[in-house]
Amino acid sequence: MIRVVVIADSGAALTNLTAAVAFVPGAHIVRHGSSAVALDRVVAPLAPHLVLIGDLLAPDKALARIAEVHRAAPLAKVVILSSSTEAGWLADALRARASAVLPGNLEARTLGRVLREVLAEGTVLPRLPLVTVASPTEAAA
Repeated sequence: MIRVVVIADSGAALTNLTAAVAFVPGAHIVRHGSSAVALDRVVAPLAPHLVLIGDLLAPDKALARIAEVHRAAPLAKVVILSSSTEAGWLADALRARASAVLPGNLEARTLGRVLREVLAEGTVLPRLPLVTVASPTEAAA
């Protein structure tokens, strides 16, 4: 079971994030919450695999929220949805160790697909043999 915590400050965002989790096989939401409480208190006892953060009333606090999650659950993937497209902020979120920073208006099915990829990141894949393709001139010879 993939444990997921969903944090958002609006009903619409909670609904969309919840719907997106339904597109991730084996994922179960273990807690919904808002940014009104310290996330480390919410996250620590749950040991989630994934924390989704979207639509915060104080978006300037998002970087601190990412840090709180990592202190409480260092192995959790953190995905943040933001309406900000400012490059500096996006880079700051990635430096704060967000696993992904996504547009806040993603449709649930698309977000679910991205979440599956984020969760798959870091899995060990078997090393495949290198396949070389002959150039057209080598093939003609």
